[in-house]
Amino acid sequence: MSLRPALLLLLLTGLPSAAGAQARDPDLPPIDARGVWHRVAPEDESTTHKCAGDPKTPHCALTTLYACLEREEHDFCRLLEYPGVLSKSRYPRIVYSWYEYHIVTARRLSATSKIDEVNEGPVKPQDGDLLIGLWEKHCHDKVEKACTLHVEKWPLMYFVLRKRGDIWTTPHRFQKRTD
Repeated sequence: MSLRPALLLLLLTGLPSAAGAQARDPDLPPIDARGVWHRVAPEDESTTHKCAGDPKTPHCALTTLYACLEREEHDFCRLLEYPGVLSKSRYPRIVYSWYEYHIVTARRLSATSKIDEVNEGPVKPQDGDLLIGLWEKHCHDKVEKACTLHVEKWPLMYFVLRKRGDIWTTPHRFQKRTD
């Protein structure tokens, strides 16, 4: 048997794939197809996932976190156990802005997982945690290009998600350092 048919046979007979691994773990959000972006706007009507403040799924935890940051809904950050909550802005909103994110990678962690020793900080992985890697954009209506940047060339933003009771918390967010 030549090399090409042998490789094809291996691929068709069950080499584990990232998509297959995610299909077996219902908590892992799917990897987004090219061009798919999840929007978190100042109001729920313009937000992709209508669950800000109810982080019962990983997508809803991300939506809740971005709503905390964009809407200054700091109760959302406290619910998520997200550190570094800022006080409300003293300045009125002068532009309409929103966040968009695109999931690139998602995996289950264990207590012995290494996520990124430089940026891990005080959060050490626990059994059952999720590590979500995504591209994020902070868009606004005053600069058209603000949401059309080629963020695919930037380092991913990572989130550690942790199940607490029936909700997902986001105790840590970091961007890997590049050499």
